[in-house]
Amino acid sequence: MGKYIAIFLSLFSFNSFAEDKPLTTPTCLPEAVLTTPITLFLTESIKAQYAPFVIEGHIKSWLEHSNTVMRNSCIPMKRTLKEVVYISELLDINFQDIYAVHDLLAYYYPDRIKSLQQNQSHHHVYPYYGVVFSTRNSTFNPDKCGQTDVTLYPQFFVLDINCPKTVLEHELGHLAWANHDIDTLSDQTEGYLFDLATWLPVGFHSKIKQYAYGYRCGGKGTVMSYADELHPFYSSPSIAFDGIACGNDIYADNARVLREYAEAKLEITN
Repeated sequence: MGKYIAIFLSLFSFNSFAEDKPLTTPTCLPEAVLTTPITLFLTESIKAQYAPFVIEGHIKSWLEHSNTVMRNSCIPMKRTLKEVVYISELLDINFQDIYAVHDLLAYYYPDRIKSLQQNQSHHHVYPYYGVVFSTRNSTFNPDKCGQTDVTLYPQFFVLDINCPKTVLEHELGHLAWANHDIDTLSDQTEGYLFDLATWLPVGFHSKIKQYAYGYRCGGKGTVMSYADELHPFYSSPSIAFDGIACGNDIYADNARVLREYAEAKLEITN
């Protein structure tokens, strides 16, 4: 699994977005909306480092940014917070290994995790859950902001509370099979640009979409890009920044990827 971890698993720190030029977004058609309630497991060390209102502010900014992205990208999803659970069993050093984190979480909270994993049949609802660490005082690499592995945990993510508000939506994008921008992905896959099947088990090849890549436009990146500044939307040829298209029909339309993901979940949960 090691070779394709970089594709779906890691994210590094970057600056938040600031739109200072004309942004053109499509007119969204009315349709059913998929609600994605999120359960956050926070390590106890976060309590010691931050006042409650600071923690609440971080979480609120994540969700507000995600829902701004949904609106700008015409994606029929709404990110909501289900609950925050403080846990003492996980240490911040565990952040480096998503597999150990999930195993420990499932060991200490088996009923809760089982319920989240099975709770996929409610009307227009699809839940996520994640562990939030704080590596501010850790010797572990502080530039790493989030992790997922959609092939094993399609509802699970890991975040660092010290990273930008853009990180949550980036990780949720991975859970919908959205990929990084082409330049970044080419570096991470040693040049195997459009052959992600090389990096994934056969059972997941149907999930790979040629158009599921991020994009850079106007000197900034879309949600799934690695860039110093980010736009608040997924790549899409229907979105323009300062007159420049921010996607491509053939290889950069992650907004379509997320819409199709939402529509598929809505069919299942109807």
